[in-house]
Amino acid sequence: MKVRKLNLMALTLLAGVSALVLVSCLPGTDPLETRCEQLYDEFDADVTAFGNNPSEATCEEMKESAIEYADDCAGYQYYNQNLVQLWRDVDCSVYNY
Repeated sequence: MKVRKLNLMALTLLAGVSALVLVSCLPGTDPLETRCEQLYDEFDADVTAFGNNPSEATCEEMKESAIEYADDCAGYQYYNQNLVQLWRDVDCSVYNY
């Protein structure tokens, strides 16, 4: 139980940091702005869904939307690539209970 709680806290922290970093990278006049806003809204909804029901499925949804947003909208910056790798390394199977 302690390991699950620690994993949940770490994943919640990663989601929070991701949201802050990725929001700061929203393009201002980029033609992809609408698409990026949609992807961010999906990520935000997935973070909320995971927070309300931490499970392997909601973790995978959150992970996929974070990676898609960062790759499509903010992936050109080095620190976002590191963030993408952190998300790729997340093991959602720990929430399979």
